[in-house]
Amino acid sequence: MGGAFLTSREIFSNPIWTNVVEFRLFFLIYGNAVFSEEGVRVGDILLQRGQWLRSIRNLQKDLEYMENRAVKSYSTATIKRAIDSLVKQNRIKIETVELGTLFTVVNYAVYQGFERYESVIPKQQRNSDETATKQRRNNNKNVNKDMNVIKDKEEKIRLFDSVLLTQKQIDTLIKKYGQEGYERIVWLLNDYKTRTGKKYDSDYQAINRWVAKRYLEDLQKAAKGGKPFAGARQNAGGHQSKGGTTSPFDGFKATSKPAEYTSQGTIDDLL
Repeated sequence: MGGAFLTSREIFSNPIWTNVVEFRLFFLIYGNAVFSEEGVRVGDILLQRGQWLRSIRNLQKDLEYMENRAVKSYSTATIKRAIDSLVKQNRIKIETVELGTLFTVVNYAVYQGFERYESVIPKQQRNSDETATKQRRNNNKNVNKDMNVIKDKEEKIRLFDSVLLTQKQIDTLIKKYGQEGYERIVWLLNDYKTRTGKKYDSDYQAINRWVAKRYLEDLQKAAKGGKPFAGARQNAGGHQSKGGTTSPFDGFKATSKPAEYTSQGTIDDLL
């Protein structure tokens, strides 16, 4: 069963709090009572708001508990005594029907009305809660600054030493160039940035502007030379840059300074 129901904190100082069986039984009935103003039909019976239909046998199962690693249940006599006590306390009313016992929570509408709780909340307490909420928000902002979280609409992920891409950008590159192509492209950009100290406002734009084209050209050169073209994960026999990054390429070395292609046609083709 989903949903929720309201309960006053006064319950903790109420005598029912000290009676485990009565407390569990009352909240079982109260929590399962119909909330809808229109009621709910069960068989030939229309359950009104604040009512619940249940048999004593089912209540036994509902109220099972663990003790010494064993599942135990209250006797029907214990449950009936608890029901009678709740009736005497004017917490519930009962009616025996064909399908079981019809329970009605007394003052259910009062329990579920916000007015009951708003009237006992001091204005000062509400103001205090609002202040605490604002303070938590400010604290969260400070924590994010301290952690140096990098966000540009979407949080960016650091790849190798210096490449920053969002998850969406990573997914786009993998879809366009495959997993190995994506890894080689990222390596190329990281290698260039590490050796030259170059910085970009957007590494993704740099990839679309020149790195991807450089990768495709290197791929064609490797194919023409008939040499193996190992993946970045293999780190096979490749170029060792000054920054200590191992090249994912086997069979040729990256040039010391890749040329940056800036033609609009290249950008349009790769976007």
